[in-house]
Amino acid sequence: MATVQTVLKKLGFDPTTDLSYFETLVLVALVYFKQQQVDYVLWECGLGGELDATNAVDRVAYTLFTKISLDHMALLGDTIEAIATTKSKIIRPQTPVIVAPEQTKTALHVLEAEAKRQSALLQIAPRDWFVTSHPTSAGQEVTVKLPEREPLTVSLALAGTYQLENLLTVLTWYRQFCRDQGHAVDEIVLQRALGQVRLPGRFECLATEPLVVIDGAHNPDGIRQFVRSVQERYGGYDLTIVTGFLKDKAVAECLQLLTQLPARFILTTPINQDDRQLPVAELGALYTQITGQTAPEYPAIEAALKAASQPATGNKPQVILVVGSFYLLKTVRQHFLS
Repeated sequence: MATVQTVLKKLGFDPTTDLSYFETLVLVALVYFKQQQVDYVLWECGLGGELDATNAVDRVAYTLFTKISLDHMALLGDTIEAIATTKSKIIRPQTPVIVAPEQTKTALHVLEAEAKRQSALLQIAPRDWFVTSHPTSAGQEVTVKLPEREPLTVSLALAGTYQLENLLTVLTWYRQFCRDQGHAVDEIVLQRALGQVRLPGRFECLATEPLVVIDGAHNPDGIRQFVRSVQERYGGYDLTIVTGFLKDKAVAECLQLLTQLPARFILTTPINQDDRQLPVAELGALYTQITGQTAPEYPAIEAALKAASQPATGNKPQVILVVGSFYLLKTVRQHFLS
């Protein structure tokens, strides 16, 4: 940080006012990667793409797109086409593009058009590589069938069903990477890497007695995938859902989807330093409007967790699901991990 601040001052910038926190973090990361003499960097956009600080890098080997959905609409636009357009601007000339399966036609059309303008080869991750998936205590066991290879079964240390799309996307990239490097797909590398990968806040198990699972789904598409994962993995459980959102999200639609689950709901308020949190009273009003019922409201997250941890009255095993804003998850993770 000191190195970055010194250079910024020499260039005539005020580090405290001229750059955002994220922009400063990007610069610190670049300096660190340079010092560590890394071979490759996995560089994830912070917000959108075209005007994102990460898009300032001039050397890109591959460009990957996970599923594009409605999110950050206040900044990126309120349509899939607008959001996909700003994301598409990370595509570089003649740089391979890998796209997750099951994109909307609108998003795919935008990405294909930009790839064509940049003379970049675009590949869509094949859905038919997926064979089967079975939940495990550590995540899920997935069998895939890559072209000209025998079926491969891997222990994926990520639990959500939506991770299957991400797996197919990364396998498509890895196969292309191996080709470009002139060697074959290494199944031992795949087994080790996929078994060790961790992603905090994405269907992450924090405790077992009672079982506590957190997920940062905070837009309608993410909530749909969350609901699907819960139905598949915890269909026979007594469900308690603790939730809270930022006010600039599509909260009503998210609640509409969440309340499809037969769960006891507990509502709370995320902690956000920019005052973007949705007050629990407003969340409660939306919940009542959608369900015709009321749910317990706790402005303090710790109080909500305490209420959620009360033993279930039935004979089913209990799972506490915390879903919504990552600002909510941050507090919950700190609570359990400390």
